[in-house]
Amino acid sequence: MMIALALSLVLSAVPSGYCLCPKSLRVKIPAESIQADHSVFFGNMTFTRDQYFEQNGELWACPCLAKACIRKCCPAGKELVKVSTELPSCQPSNEYLQVNVYDPKTSSNTEKGDFFIIHNMICPKGHEHYKLEQVNILKNGSLFDDYSVDKPDMYCVDYLNGSKIALFCGKPDVDYWKLLVCFSKY
Repeated sequence: MMIALALSLVLSAVPSGYCLCPKSLRVKIPAESIQADHSVFFGNMTFTRDQYFEQNGELWACPCLAKACIRKCCPAGKELVKVSTELPSCQPSNEYLQVNVYDPKTSSNTEKGDFFIIHNMICPKGHEHYKLEQVNILKNGSLFDDYSVDKPDMYCVDYLNGSKIALFCGKPDVDYWKLLVCFSKY
């Protein structure tokens, strides 16, 4: 009885994967990436034991804990393409996503950003809608506009028909894609 209680206390003290990072900011890593010192080398980065976790037999790293990160909406080698009134989809592209760091003090992009890029469009449950916005990314990977600062789990960046955009995770009561269609008419 005492051993079971002690074991349950230990297990409850171990953080779950979500406590380390939300699903949108995770990357799957191969088991062979684990080094002798229990660190993980993946994507030209070394993750310490508190920056990765095992869940359902798979290893996941939280790159934003080790380096400033951003999310690219589409997989590498693809960009968003919108044809007529259809929702944009990821299509092959030769564009390489280059993001500059925005300095709010000077209101200008000052340098090329050095970010770990996570490829996905995952939004928190109930916020699966997007809207088009101007791209101003701070050195820490947050997206900045005149009204707010959004962390990488609330937006992704990509090209849409050749123009760099940010898609925000938004409220489900507004159909942002309809707004996008309306804006594209002008």
